[in-house]
Amino acid sequence: MIFNALAKEFTNDEQPIKNFLALMRNQVDNKSRFITKIQDEIIKIKQEPERRRGFMKFELDLMDARREEREEGK
Repeated sequence: MIFNALAKEFTNDEQPIKNFLALMRNQVDNKSRFITKIQDEIIKIKQEPERRRGFMKFELDLMDARREEREEGK
């Protein structure tokens, strides 16, 4: 699934997606329960060393995969 992170028009059904995309742009809507849950999970990850390490390893693996794709595309 692909989202246009810069989209400006949403239907009422798409409000959670709108809030999530705003969060990705650091525009937080604290009224949204969905966004509050995401922020709570982020706090938990940051506070638990094992989960934080796992998340950071995942991010590094993604970066490596992107680099490899760019190198293969040359």
